[in-house]
Amino acid sequence: MTEPLVVRVFNVAVGDCIYVGVPDGAEKFHILVDCGTRGGKTSLTAAIDEIKKWLPPARDRRKGCSRDDRWLDLLVVTHPDSDHINGFDMQRFKDLRIGQIWLNPLLNTDHPQHNISQSHALMELARSGAQSLMDRHTRGFLMLDERTLERLIAEAESKKVYLDTLLRDLDPDACPRRFMYRDLADPDKRLLAKGSEVEFKFEKKVTCFCGFKDPTTKIRILAPEWDIDGTYLGLEGAGYRNLLEHAMAPAPDRVNAPLPADGIPGQVRANDPKPTEDTPGPQNIGAADFWQLRHGMQYSALSFLWTEKFLQNNTSLVLLVEWKGRRLLFPGDAQCDSKRSSWNIMLDRGAKPHLTKTLDFLKVGHHGSANATPYKLRTESNKSLLDTLLSKARSRVVVSTKAGTYDNMPDRTIMEEALGPRASNATKYEGESQKQPQRTDKENKPYIEVLIPPSD
Repeated sequence: MTEPLVVRVFNVAVGDCIYVGVPDGAEKFHILVDCGTRGGKTSLTAAIDEIKKWLPPARDRRKGCSRDDRWLDLLVVTHPDSDHINGFDMQRFKDLRIGQIWLNPLLNTDHPQHNISQSHALMELARSGAQSLMDRHTRGFLMLDERTLERLIAEAESKKVYLDTLLRDLDPDACPRRFMYRDLADPDKRLLAKGSEVEFKFEKKVTCFCGFKDPTTKIRILAPEWDIDGTYLGLEGAGYRNLLEHAMAPAPDRVNAPLPADGIPGQVRANDPKPTEDTPGPQNIGAADFWQLRHGMQYSALSFLWTEKFLQNNTSLVLLVEWKGRRLLFPGDAQCDSKRSSWNIMLDRGAKPHLTKTLDFLKVGHHGSANATPYKLRTESNKSLLDTLLSKARSRVVVSTKAGTYDNMPDRTIMEEALGPRASNATKYEGESQKQPQRTDKENKPYIEVLIPPSD
């Protein structure tokens, strides 16, 4: 009798750390999806220590490994937001050997499109701009939300450490790193690295990982698209302004605008002294023009932080695991709140045929926020997309979240109206009025375990 596939979603507050064990012949294929939190990092350390207990000795899979090394077949980094990557440090992962790492395309500095290759430089621009605003607030020149800026500055400062670990330090000599796209294996685009054709196929309009002993077991990459600029930003054709130009352009109209919603409250308001001829600045520009330019650049730096968050979420790796007639969806933080959001793009592009059948498991996106659950998206028959994807009799739904971290996260309508009535594992928690999907912050245990038996 085939043992069940196991999913364990760890309680790491607002963040994702998910273990998936896929039975594959006489062995298991071990997967870790993300490792990050906006809560205490001690929970991540405990999670990784627990996962190591389930992993086989690395010596059994690769020559030259030490006696204490453990083996992880696949590490997936859905996107480079801190609540998905800030657990990646060498102290936690030093004794793990990894078969391969799948990375979000924003980390690919060799991508020919400007917005990808300039991403790290833009983060530095954003960090310095945010720090400058904080300095001016401290001197009494600005009134702003310190909590928001402090967090954005800290994220920009720390992100480089985690990215270096993922891109360079983890198992550096033997672990291949791959930047994943839905159309990576499309033979017409020739994006796939030579020699990868055995493991990756272009099947039913999506890239498909087929590196299992059982040929019917597959991982389909439903998103993102390779064309980041045209797909998610609408920057198509020759001569468009790239994101660096956009971020550097003065934008005084943004001065009094609230920061875009991401579950973070706050508003930045300008209260600068009026410029005078004594205002320090370059000699070849008037004082008023220099003040406006400086002001616009700093607010544009903050604006880029939010533009980058949109890109991060909507270039999330979206994975569909198919095993023994079962379907499990891991959407990262893919959003569904605009025409250029990831869920909308998936329904318009090649991934659509894979979103027309019932799921056996759904990891809820963006920790239960309204912008990441396709509650309002409709199918061609005008039903909610969730009615197609979820079945009360079959679908297990889990959300990794912690109430009170941000306003409206998790969103009550999403929990009680969109997901609760459609989840086979819905639970009525103490103090709640309606059933909801299983939540890591309500279960009072280190992780939620979902066992999925084969259907055939």
